[in-house]
Amino acid sequence: MFDRLRELVAPGGWLVFIDATRDTCRGMTSMEFNDGLTGFTDERARTGATFFTREQWLDLLDAAGATDVLCLPAPDSALAEIGQQVLAARFKADRAAVTPAELHARLAERLPAYMIPSDLQVVDAIPLTGNGKVDRNRLAALAGPAAPGAAADGGAAPRDELERALAGLWAEVLHVPSVGRDADFFALGGDSLLVAQLVGRMRRELPQAAAVTWDDLLRMVLNRPSVAALADRLRATRAPGGAEDSPLVELAPRPADAADAPVVVLVHDGTGTVAPYRALVQELAGRLPVAGLVVDDLDSYLAAEPGTLVGDLADRYARVLLEEGYAKVHLVGYCMGGLLVTELADRLAGAGTEVTDVTIISSYRVPYLVEDDLLAEYVFARMMRADTVRLGYPEDETTTRALVEAVTAEHGGRVPHGSLTGHSGDGLGPDAAAALSALRTLAEQPQQERLRAIGSHMSQDEAEFSSLERLTRLYRTVRHSLVTVALHEATPYKGRATLVRQVGEAEVFPGMHRDMGDYWQQVCTGDLRIVDVPGDHFTCVRPPHAQAVAALLGGESQPARSERGLG
Repeated sequence: MFDRLRELVAPGGWLVFIDATRDTCRGMTSMEFNDGLTGFTDERARTGATFFTREQWLDLLDAAGATDVLCLPAPDSALAEIGQQVLAARFKADRAAVTPAELHARLAERLPAYMIPSDLQVVDAIPLTGNGKVDRNRLAALAGPAAPGAAADGGAAPRDELERALAGLWAEVLHVPSVGRDADFFALGGDSLLVAQLVGRMRRELPQAAAVTWDDLLRMVLNRPSVAALADRLRATRAPGGAEDSPLVELAPRPADAADAPVVVLVHDGTGTVAPYRALVQELAGRLPVAGLVVDDLDSYLAAEPGTLVGDLADRYARVLLEEGYAKVHLVGYCMGGLLVTELADRLAGAGTEVTDVTIISSYRVPYLVEDDLLAEYVFARMMRADTVRLGYPEDETTTRALVEAVTAEHGGRVPHGSLTGHSGDGLGPDAAAALSALRTLAEQPQQERLRAIGSHMSQDEAEFSSLERLTRLYRTVRHSLVTVALHEATPYKGRATLVRQVGEAEVFPGMHRDMGDYWQQVCTGDLRIVDVPGDHFTCVRPPHAQAVAALLGGESQPARSERGLG
């Protein structure tokens, strides 16, 4: 009886009503009672009474979860003879009142605009079906019909059969009425699980994608999260004897009011994708033109000589940007991308391109050559944000760092295979024995078993890589990048640069955060400033911290940051 009424009452609110609680001739003047009231389906059908009694009302309120129940007049009052009762009951006293406007304002303080739902409703609970599952039909009814032009911010309508097919798949996977050709998959609500679902359906239902491996198609979607860009890439894949695939991807078109702004070029990290920049792209879209440089051909990347790979990539990327006519650019590199942007900036500036800014985000050269499987897997697990302690790695990171430093000192900047487990532990402190025991236990397991364990402990965002085949390929990519970064000898960069350094201490490899500022002061011999931003290596480019980084890239002041100029 009270289910719907309770939903209408605000948290802590009162429900007040008047009703008769017994038959009496003193107050019955309505013609409704000439023939009596019949047809009841509740308790009154059993008793034959016209009204609920006082006690029955109190029982119903109690069953509905009401508190602070009042019922007047009291049973022993003379007014009780009239048979009319005023009942008042408080509902949801254990909850705080919140309005959609207040909730929206709170979300706006913590999330970028693209992550805030367009429609917010406050309900008592998620509606469930009779068997306890989420009632999606009732949820859809709560949301109401989609607003006209819901996908209008996705740009123009798809232009050909392939784009229409892609847009249709996206709409079905994302549960939206339509998708524009320039809409961003992740801005529309896509996540890692939906990406995996989309990739599977593309391979089954699109002839243009049928011959592309699951991993390569996933990489295409991560690097080209719009219908138009993905369709262009699929066409190039099927074109016989076509030109070399371009690593350049448009991520956000140039806004009409940013005609003179430089193109923000985001350079891929060690996985070869621009996936870590998703939140930054959404923050910058509509304000600045954004492009990305990505690795599509992973086999060629893995076959490349790691000792010259950074320079070779910088040569190729400079050539592509010059051929595309990019006259003014702001280069941004996260993680391994930071090493690429200074090399790329040097080449572009030498060819006459105006490099307005170089921004390096949480990046540092690996100070040693990783040849040991256990250390490479440790770094990989950290990059995938798996819990290394639960995987069996040493609990004390300080001891792990000391062990790596001792091994590199003994082997001339290398960590040879087996050198960690073979170390005596002398001089490493009281926790060395426990750390070595943990590493030796891991070393007894086959590598495939260790990689499976990493996959099972990955964060939800990396769920699309959970199969052993995909996991192994991604691991090989990260390991190849580690060797590439370790062997890289940076060219001094004399231009303007900014190091965006995270405050948090989530190190990808032992010793990373401690030496980051020192390294870039040696590389950037011109005008370098260091800006500290919230978050750790992983979260500094994710919501809510991405907003501060995006503001920095857009030239906005950030009063909360720490900044210092370095000559």
